[in-house]
Amino acid sequence: MLKLKTDRKVKIHLPKIHLSSREKDFSLGQLLVFGLVFAGIGGYFLWQAFAATPGFVPETGRFYLTHAEIDVMKQNIANKAWAKTAWQNTLNQANSALTAGANVPDPTKDYTERTTTDCLGEKRGWHNCLYLPGMNNGHQVRDLALAYAVTSDIKYGNKAKEILLAWATKYNPQTPSSKIGHYVAEPVGFMLKGFMAY
Repeated sequence: MLKLKTDRKVKIHLPKIHLSSREKDFSLGQLLVFGLVFAGIGGYFLWQAFAATPGFVPETGRFYLTHAEIDVMKQNIANKAWAKTAWQNTLNQANSALTAGANVPDPTKDYTERTTTDCLGEKRGWHNCLYLPGMNNGHQVRDLALAYAVTSDIKYGNKAKEILLAWATKYNPQTPSSKIGHYVAEPVGFMLKGFMAY
């Protein structure tokens, strides 16, 4: 039983969950507490693993790299084989993105799961017409922004800006609540990657 502080007593009865005939019944509250404890322990060990990494700058709540982190990236690229390989892959992707254009979906279309409005000839409108273009452009601007941050070559920054501005000015659904496909694909398609690049 959980008691909440109010001007009157409130009792909340959480259901019991029966795992098997040989195991004990656990209440939902007990399972929640166990889950939180294990998540906390796991988070602590993950934090310790990252904190032990040379050059780790513990900041939270952000999608950007600090100047110190970019300096560590540059040092790693110069001195570590794994970083050189990762950097070369990122730079190759950024160079490919220099010739790409923004593939901004029509914000007025209704991209539902089984819509007949589909840009690839399939009945998966939000995935093909909204998510994939956003994901691809999102990866491109992220790679361009990283290339600009590491090399200071303005061509990467200008191309990232061009794609970001195309999405900011052309993709602006006026009534997203009536077009549920936009809610599905926006955040994981372009938005988060665009935020990282910005």
